[in-house]
Amino acid sequence: TPDGYPDIAPYWVSSDGLLTRWSVAGRLARNQLGDVSVTTDRVRVDLTAVLPSPLPGTVNELIAQLASAVTNFAIPAVDIADLCAAVTLTGSAAATTLSSNATKLALVVGLLLSHPNFQRR
Repeated sequence: TPDGYPDIAPYWVSSDGLLTRWSVAGRLARNQLGDVSVTTDRVRVDLTAVLPSPLPGTVNELIAQLASAVTNFAIPAVDIADLCAAVTLTGSAAATTLSSNATKLALVVGLLLSHPNFQRR
């Protein structure tokens, strides 16, 4: 309808809806949202623009700040550890090991956008 999706769970809670949101999050973080064959038709995301300045000292702190800046939620420490494992970084490593690696940074942002806390409405 013109007023959008209904505000009841069955319209939002489905495996297809979740997989679609995960897919969009990953494509957005990797600058692949839109027609990738047409440069002007893509949504562009500058992930370096969301990095805090100055950078925190560690990867753990950087992920926590990214979660707050990008998704507006505080991420639990156990989830930060899982994200570090997913991108094969040590949480106590210098934040620059994540901020200077575009592929890993995109993966972290995509995973943050796919996090259960962000998927709740």
